[in-house]
Amino acid sequence: MRPTERKYSGLHRPPRGWVGEYLIGGIVSVEVGVDRESLMRLVVGALEGEEWARGVWEGGSVAFGRADAWSDLDAVAVVRKGAVEQAFAAVEAALGEVELAYRLPEPTWHGHAQAFYRVAAAGPFRMVDLVVMQGEPDARFLVRERHGEPAVAFDKDGVIVARPLDWAAHREIVSRRVEAMRTTFPLFQPLVEKELRRGRDMDALSFYHGLCLRPLVELLRVRYVPERHDYGLRYLDEDLPQGEAERVRRLAFVGDPDALAACHREAQEVFAATLAAIDSRRG
Repeated sequence: MRPTERKYSGLHRPPRGWVGEYLIGGIVSVEVGVDRESLMRLVVGALEGEEWARGVWEGGSVAFGRADAWSDLDAVAVVRKGAVEQAFAAVEAALGEVELAYRLPEPTWHGHAQAFYRVAAAGPFRMVDLVVMQGEPDARFLVRERHGEPAVAFDKDGVIVARPLDWAAHREIVSRRVEAMRTTFPLFQPLVEKELRRGRDMDALSFYHGLCLRPLVELLRVRYVPERHDYGLRYLDEDLPQGEAERVRRLAFVGDPDALAACHREAQEVFAATLAAIDSRRG
């Protein structure tokens, strides 16, 4: 169906009754929301002209060349110290009608202000994820092997540049994780079997995912993509060999208590084999 033209300015919800229609640059298109690129233009337009705004880049799937029609906007802004609230206010005003917004309590785990927005005109699948950094960009989020190549919208100080991973330091981190899992994995596996024997299937399932499958996936990542050892179940199809990714998928979608017991046994075997492969590689 061809788009139906309507005149609007900015990004606003279409009139009531136009179910499934969203605005794209002044044109209402059936079953298509405002795209990620349009949202990014709004963020950049809100900040680029401000002296206190020093740069903006896009990360996430775009940085890895994997963006599609479902991708969120993962934007990072760098501002002068003390301008964080100004940045959020400017962006929020530019986004138009926001249906839902959530600001992470501070201090955040990464040390920067961060907020998430559902923009009415963009629909529920294209969330805006905005991180605001003060002073200088955080080098951790510009490591190419972990975060891809930043798509820089503007950079007034020439500091938003991808950096290589410090492999020596990273190997130390990974090595400590392997040694920890060498002990904690076998230590905690009886919790799964114990709950199965008690007939507490949901308790067993919780322990299985948290204490068996999660460390197994991390160990597989250590073997195949140590630079992203801590990425969990995300991007497994890209990061693991096809057979390994398919096996994790099968182990994750457990059908019933009997299947859980069988998957638990197999997962322990895979963990042991993967640990042996890592040890042999280290020599």
